[in-house]
Amino acid sequence: MTTQITIPVEGMSCTGCENNVQFALTSLEGVEAVDADHLGRTVIVDYDPGGTSSDDLRKAIEDMGYTVNREQG
Repeated sequence: MTTQITIPVEGMSCTGCENNVQFALTSLEGVEAVDADHLGRTVIVDYDPGGTSSDDLRKAIEDMGYTVNREQG
């Protein structure tokens, strides 16, 4: 079963940032689709909770140097 989460992210400034986030997240087990939007400051992820967790997704984004607003996402 697939779950979708929208993660508010600060620090993405271009399409290169979007591509980097998308590549990093799609390499995680259980991630099926990623849509990063630097203008909207969001990352939408479709994933299987049996393969990864929302915390793992947030950590992967933070490990890339971006800020996840955990209050909203």
